[in-house]
Amino acid sequence: MSEPYVHPETGLDFDQPPYRGTMLQLLSANIGKPVRIDFHFDAVTTSYTGVIDSVGTQYVTLYQASKNCYVACDVYAVKFVTFLAG
Repeated sequence: MSEPYVHPETGLDFDQPPYRGTMLQLLSANIGKPVRIDFHFDAVTTSYTGVIDSVGTQYVTLYQASKNCYVACDVYAVKFVTFLAG
């Protein structure tokens, strides 16, 4: 059975300029770690919990084991990231 989605290989190194010190660098350095990410869209804040699966220049993908699904989210809407023990 194939993966439920295919994420592109970006080939980006988020440890290089212009990504140093950005949310992208922080997220990519923690791929495989459990997090809760709070997103703010218009006047609504919503949270997603999962394991960081991949990071691109405009998205972060979380794997939610409890739902056996992947959620791709707009990285520009990220307001808070909580790193969970795990």
